[in-house]
Amino acid sequence: MAARTPRRKRNTRRGVRRAPGRRAPDPIGVLCQGLEVLDTQVAVLDRDGTIRAVNAAWREFAAAHGGDGKDLQEGGKYLDACARGAARCPDPAAATRAIRSVLAGAGAATPVEYASARTGEERWYRLTVVGITHEGERLAIVARADVTAAVTARRSAAAATARAESLHADLAAHRERLALALAGGDLGLWDWNVQTGDVFYDDRWCRMLGHGADELRPHVDSWASRVHPDDLPLAQRRLQEHFARATGLYECEHRLRAKDGSWRWVLARGKVMTWDADGKPSRMVGTHLDTTARRQAEEALRRSRQLLEEMGQVARVGGWEFDPRSAVNTWTKAIHEIYELPHDCVPTPELGLGGYPEPGRSTLARAFTEAVEAAQPFDLELPFVSARGTPRWVRAIGKAERQDGRTTRVYGAFQDVTDRVERERRVRESEALFKAVADTVPVLLWMSDAQKQSTFFNRAWLEFTGHSLADELAGAWIGAVHPEDREAMLRHCQECFTQRRPLEMEFRMRRHDGEYRWMLDRGVPRHDSEGRFVGFVGASVDVHEQRLLRDQLREATARAERASRAKSEFLANISHEIRTPLTAILGCADLLEGHDGGIDAGVDRADLVETIRRSGQHLLALLNDVLDLSKIEARSMQIEAIPFAPAHLVAEVVEMLRQRALAKGLMLELHVQGSLPARVLSDPTRLRQVLVNLVGNAIKFTASGRVVLRTSAEEAEDGRVCLRFEIEDSGVGMTEEQTRHLFQAFSQADATTTRRFGGTGLGLAISRRIARLLGGDVELVRTAKDAGSTFRFTCTVAREVAPPPARTTPGNSPAPVPAPPSLAGRILLAEDGLDSQRLIAALLRRAGARVEVAANGRVALERVRAAEQSRAPFDLVLLDMQMPEVDGYTAARQLRAEGWPGAIVALTAHAMQEDQERCIAAGCDAYAAKPIERDQLYQICAHWLGRKRS
Repeated sequence: MAARTPRRKRNTRRGVRRAPGRRAPDPIGVLCQGLEVLDTQVAVLDRDGTIRAVNAAWREFAAAHGGDGKDLQEGGKYLDACARGAARCPDPAAATRAIRSVLAGAGAATPVEYASARTGEERWYRLTVVGITHEGERLAIVARADVTAAVTARRSAAAATARAESLHADLAAHRERLALALAGGDLGLWDWNVQTGDVFYDDRWCRMLGHGADELRPHVDSWASRVHPDDLPLAQRRLQEHFARATGLYECEHRLRAKDGSWRWVLARGKVMTWDADGKPSRMVGTHLDTTARRQAEEALRRSRQLLEEMGQVARVGGWEFDPRSAVNTWTKAIHEIYELPHDCVPTPELGLGGYPEPGRSTLARAFTEAVEAAQPFDLELPFVSARGTPRWVRAIGKAERQDGRTTRVYGAFQDVTDRVERERRVRESEALFKAVADTVPVLLWMSDAQKQSTFFNRAWLEFTGHSLADELAGAWIGAVHPEDREAMLRHCQECFTQRRPLEMEFRMRRHDGEYRWMLDRGVPRHDSEGRFVGFVGASVDVHEQRLLRDQLREATARAERASRAKSEFLANISHEIRTPLTAILGCADLLEGHDGGIDAGVDRADLVETIRRSGQHLLALLNDVLDLSKIEARSMQIEAIPFAPAHLVAEVVEMLRQRALAKGLMLELHVQGSLPARVLSDPTRLRQVLVNLVGNAIKFTASGRVVLRTSAEEAEDGRVCLRFEIEDSGVGMTEEQTRHLFQAFSQADATTTRRFGGTGLGLAISRRIARLLGGDVELVRTAKDAGSTFRFTCTVAREVAPPPARTTPGNSPAPVPAPPSLAGRILLAEDGLDSQRLIAALLRRAGARVEVAANGRVALERVRAAEQSRAPFDLVLLDMQMPEVDGYTAARQLRAEGWPGAIVALTAHAMQEDQERCIAAGCDAYAAKPIERDQLYQICAHWLGRKRS
């Protein structure tokens, strides 16, 4: 190799130790060579404004200026060219100021945008200047990009805006197109009437495919027929997803056939702007971006990388020697191959330096000169271009031998290190690309090294925590993890780092506003090209809402399962409660019947009848509990305001239950604390129902001892009175677990059917809900296992203002039981149940009524009509509402439609308020719920028979 000028001392960077005499690699030449495929014109200037290196686009730009372009070529004085206006810049001083400010130390200058009309066609360019420092020398990178299309697009957008303002009728549509044009820049615009299929394609859209605006049919078929068959299903699927509102924006990259038959890649984006009344898309607007060049560049880059990877499989090293006395260079064959020269080519100093672009050429020349003159060794890595124009990186190593104070030989090695340098570059680019992309995604991304030290957090992470990157790298993020989750999170991370396995965990992390959010964090191990573990990379996703929904679903599922179990237990309990009295009823019926037609000896007929009546009342009470709960849950239970004496009502409840207590050997005590109001307004029936339930429960669950009912009154708001009742027993009591489900419907402390105490589990639930309707509550005050319980019942009542009328009211004194009336009249009983027919007809005939029976509504209508014709009409019709052929509702409406004036009383097993209203609306005068009580039946019939029709 030829002698070189003395080299400068090399620098070491980033802690990498270099061999003596080695120079840091100059990236400028490689930068320009790497930009050969770009249309942007790039040149590197030194401090004097001399062009050190350019890319192909710049060389074309310089060549286009002919003789004026000599200062635009490598080695030319670009600042002089700017000063003379050789760069065709209307304001040469602006470009000169930008370049000089960068060379003076600025990192970058404000881009200069200017127009040029050198060829008669106006072209717009954007000049960007960025500064770098290499080996202490300040350099400027000048990039000159043709932005004519962007300027033209801006002008087109401005023109479109002016046109849009003049077209008032299409104002909304033009604003949308203008917004898309301004946002998209170099885009083709389309506007689609989804209902008709008509599409507006702008000129640029047509030009993308090589068509004129008048060559394409303005219909969606023009687009569909040009989409590549392999891409059409994807595009249609994305459209349907957008139409179904699964996506906020339609986006698809696909190929379109151009006019010349070639395929152009386009990125299509659009959005439905209007929907019709049925929720179907009406109008959709979007853009097409030609991505063919990017796709081709990606493919070219992929092929280039593949080639470089294949070349890097073989490391080539050559040897060289130079004799300063004879100036003879000697190369091995490997160096010829690296230079891509024939093996018989004679090397010369000029040939040896010819492949190095500046400033690498000067650096190597100085290093070689110092080796010859001062025996200084060198070790350099430099960019290199072979004789065939192949860009490479080479490592040049040299060492000198001296004798008698003179250098007698300089020799060394020449190695192609392109593969390693390129690999390192790709790693840097990959990391830079990762970080750039990471800052654009909404997911929280992080990286760490092999020592568990954080090395990267993206912008979304920093925005979430509100910390700076420096703070996060110092470990501030650990303090943002919820204290309850921190230890488990760190332990899981440690295990995954130790075992080199993926990590996945959920923990709460404090957001910048102080709120803790549930995060799903996933990470995977990273390895370098040689398989060494270098750390982790991961992402954290905010799953707070999903976590809450999951917890709510879990809780709802648990509640549903508990409710299901409770209702299953209720069915078992109510089955027990129903079957027990039914067994007594059926057994008594068998005894009454007797095997020989009589009653067995020792059996009292009155006891059997009482047993049947008591069991039937138990069944009726059970049914009423279920109906009461249904009314409360349907919010149809009505609370009345009836005057009554609370003292008398409480005494009545105690007397009612005293015999039940005495039968178990219990003392039932009533303690009135203070004085109670003489008369109040509330619902005495419901108040009595709650007291009977609570005192009855106390008696049921107490085996020995006593039950005490304490009552008191205190003033409430608005002149009202709060009545307070406490029921204390010495019974079995409850555990803490049993009290948790105490007031739930269908639930008992003991849910098995083999328990010692009966009941359906509805009593306390109904009592609490009635109490709340009465303006109070039912609460458990005290309980202990085997030590009894105390319940408190409160309700709010109003004082009676006016004196009570001279009548007997509930809670005052029991009304005397009326004697069975004498029913004088003719009654038609319409009832399809044979047992009910016999029972009701027998009771009515026993009271003196003349009774006829009809098996259904159709027969009842015939009997009424026949009686009217025979002039012996019925005075009263008892009408069952659920009958075959013609039901009671239809029969009542028909009788009223025919003008029949007699009384109609409805009989039904449906006991809800809405059932009573439905009967009255059908034309009935009164309503009686089954099972029919004898006294109730007599009173109703006597009342309506007393109202003889005129």
